[in-house]
Amino acid sequence: MQTSGGHKTGSVFERCNIVSEADLMAAAKMQREYLDSQPMVTKTVTIDKAKSRKPALRL
Repeated sequence: MQTSGGHKTGSVFERCNIVSEADLMAAAKMQREYLDSQPMVTKTVTIDKAKSRKPALRL
């Protein structure tokens, strides 16, 4: 829950005294159900190097 809310540690929950294992489990379950209900989108692109006009970027 803390990472999905953008928190790096659980201290904000402890500080505010809103740490309930049941609430955290319920939130995780709802998030999983939502993510499972979303369509999986994948996109595959093939690049033909022989037809490429620009050199590859090197990072």
